[in-house]
This record gives sequence, structure tokens and C-alpha cells, in this order.
Amino acid sequence: MTVATSVNLGLSQNEAALIKDLKRDLWCVMGLPFDATTEQDTYHHLLECIEKRQKCFLTTPNLNFVVAAQKDPRFRKTVIDSDWVIADGMPIIWAAKALGIPLTERVAGSSVFDRLRNEYRHHDRPLRVVFFGGPDGVAAEAFKKIAQDNSAMEVVGFYSPGFGTIEEMSPQHVINQINESEPDIVLVALGAKRGQQWIDYNHQRLDVPVISHLGAVVNFVAGTVARAPEWMQKSGLEWLWRIWEEHQLLKRYWSDGSRFLIGYVKDILPSKRILKKAHNSDHLPSEFNVSSDSENLFITIKGFITAQEFKLELIKLASCLVSCRNLQFDFSEVTYFDNGVIASLIMIQKHRKADGSMCLSGLSKAQTALVKHSGASSLL
Repeated sequence: MTVATSVNLGLSQNEAALIKDLKRDLWCVMGLPFDATTEQDTYHHLLECIEKRQKCFLTTPNLNFVVAAQKDPRFRKTVIDSDWVIADGMPIIWAAKALGIPLTERVAGSSVFDRLRNEYRHHDRPLRVVFFGGPDGVAAEAFKKIAQDNSAMEVVGFYSPGFGTIEEMSPQHVINQINESEPDIVLVALGAKRGQQWIDYNHQRLDVPVISHLGAVVNFVAGTVARAPEWMQKSGLEWLWRIWEEHQLLKRYWSDGSRFLIGYVKDILPSKRILKKAHNSDHLPSEFNVSSDSENLFITIKGFITAQEFKLELIKLASCLVSCRNLQFDFSEVTYFDNGVIASLIMIQKHRKADGSMCLSGLSKAQTALVKHSGASSLL
């Protein structure tokens, strides 16, 4: 792959953030970007963030997250804004497998939490955790359980914010109290949408390495809900156990499952056919040409493009990608691109200025359909 022009890389905050996202192994599944990772890698990634005091907004989408994000652009944005996104639902893994996307295993947020709770023993102090939200009394009960067991955690705060707007649940004195307790992890339990929005609103105000909405974890720790046996978790049958434990979930699981089956037929299977046909066609050598003027950046791509080479070239252009007013990708001579390329384009869109434009031109009818079937119509 060749680059026609060189671009100066001055690392502003936006450029650094874009480069960080482009270095992730991201893939678009049903409209959301997922990190192709494992439970063990996620555990070690969070440990590294804690040890280096680097912020990580961890999001753990299950099928309910995906369905909600398809209908709510604001909620979808909170997932895109996250620093690490794990597939916490077997339907996501099934969809990825059908599309040839390397999401090899379900990474349950509660399992990652358990590893942090039970395996963080080789450091000079326990992990400090704050619970924010949850049903009345449940966070307090979780605090008691962790205080009594021989785990690697200690709870340094729990808050019940009540009901209100995101702003009303985010008073400065509460943020100050959380920061003063010097936690390593803040676990939020406000319901998926409100929890994600609360984190998105307060992420920059909190001096906390790891923050995540893990609503069920508080219940699991408190013992108010029992977690499914491991074999049910791995086989995709945990939903049956959850319905048995929490009967009110039946309606939600029925609705989400029905939407997934419809989406599998309407979007996943057509995407699979488009990708297979494009992959098996004749291809030109890949090429990446760049031209620009004072406000515009034009990127012409040719041939068979994979996510890895696409990201390597984009990293070289990070300065212009975030600073140019108008950005245009010309796909008219592209014969193949995958869902990793789509995820990279979503990351570019994430970091660009709101008053600028970004457009994809020259997409074939099949390529346009692939973007739509992938849930990334915002790119068009």
C-alpha cells in the first residue's frame, strides 16, 4: 500500500485519542464497535490501566445493549465513546462468527469483575471499589459481603443517587467524595441507558482508572441474584437461568431475542453473502492516495483493503483526520473491505470536530448495503 503525500503528525489530544482507538483491534457488529479480546486479555488490560492510573471506560454490551443502541443514537454514542468494549452476550459472538469477525469468546463483565476480586493478590494494597446506584440496600449488602470475605477488594464507598436527571445525579460534592476515596474502580448500576449516560457525563470529572456499568454485578455480589452455572454461561443459555431467577426479565429477553432473529435474517446473512462474494472476486493491489488543500482532505483507496493496513495508513494521517474541515474517502476503486474498516471509520467520525463533514463516496450498491446491514448508516 502506498501513500502519495506525507502529513505532519503533531500529537494534539484529539490526535492521540484517535491513534489510541485505531490501535485497538476493533470490529463493527450490529452497529457497535467491539474489541476482539478475551477475558484474560481484558483482565490484564484493566490491571495495566489501574497500575498506570490510565482512564478506561469499560462497556460490556449484551444483546439488550445492541437492540437499545440500534434505536437510540445517544445511547449508541456512549458505547462508541468507550475505551474498551467487550462482547458480553453469546448472540453477539454468533453474529461475529457468521461474518468471519475474530470475536472468539464471550467476555462477561461479571466474570472479569470476579477475576479482579479474587486474583489481585500480588500488589501492596487491595483494589479500591466504589458502587454507584443499584436497588435500595443492595450496594450496602455487597459492601458487607466484600468486607467479610478474603478477596482482593475493599469497598471505599457506595452511593444511592435516587431518581432524577443525569445532571441531578452528578452533584460536584459527590464527584469530589468519590475522587477523595481514591478508588481504582467505579461500578455503576443505574440501568443500562442511564448508567452509560452517567459515565459519559462524568468520565472526565472522575479521577478513576476503571469505570463501568455492571448492574448485575452488584446483585451477584450481594447475593440477591445467583449467577448461572458456568456451562450455561458458555453455551449461551444463561438467559434461561436469569429468567428463572428474575421472572420480570422474560418480556425483555423475548423482545430482544425476537429482534435478534429478525436482524440475523435481515442484516447478518445478507452481510455474510456480500463479504463472501467480494472476497472471492478479482482484486487490484491495494493503494492509498492522499491529497489536500487548506480545509479539505481527500483519500482515494483502491483494491482489497483489510482493517489492519487501513488503520496503519490512517495513523499516519491522524493530524489531518481530526483537524481538516472536510474529509472525503473515495471507495470507487475498492473491491473489498471488512467490518474492521467500518469500525475504523466510526472511530474517525467519533474524534472529528462537530462542524466538519465526513463522507464516503464511490461506494458500490453492495458496499452501501454492507454499511447499512452493519448498523453504521451514520457513515453514509
